[in-house]
Amino acid sequence: MESTPREQLANLVGALAVAVKDELDALAKGVIGFGGTTPAALICIGMRPGRSIEVLRSALDLSHSGAVRLVDRLEDREWVRRSREKGQRSVSVELTPTGEKLVEKFLGRRRKLLMALLDPLTDDEIHKLGKGIRGILAEMPEGREEEWQICRLCEFRVCREMVCPVDHSGSAEEKH
Repeated sequence: MESTPREQLANLVGALAVAVKDELDALAKGVIGFGGTTPAALICIGMRPGRSIEVLRSALDLSHSGAVRLVDRLEDREWVRRSREKGQRSVSVELTPTGEKLVEKFLGRRRKLLMALLDPLTDDEIHKLGKGIRGILAEMPEGREEEWQICRLCEFRVCREMVCPVDHSGSAEEKH
């Protein structure tokens, strides 16, 4: 049985997703020294400074103890610091200046890598692809936690300049 154009495109999207993930993992390891949840944690903390470890746990789909251990490792490297307001039970986390520089370096290189992927496309193709991807992303998250998970490696500066298709809160500021 011959495959349909939709099946062929689905297969291409799958291959592209794997290739981009591999490139981003290699980039993270080169810039930060770690892949996986480490770059996502740094970006999430930078996007939501002063928020609780619970917010980080939710965005990264970790257990509470896993999120605490991750913050311990980031704090040991002096990339984040914890604080607790007087009378508050929850601990908030924010980037240190060193952590901020690391995130900016990673996001700058991420931007360059992703922009290079678009080089073969014409402006019209970019417009059509963007429209299609926005439509797909708008249908993906089923709730707040999934929105944060999808956006865990996003560049918030860019999000503020457009209507984010993943953010269904009506406010990019609320999400970030």
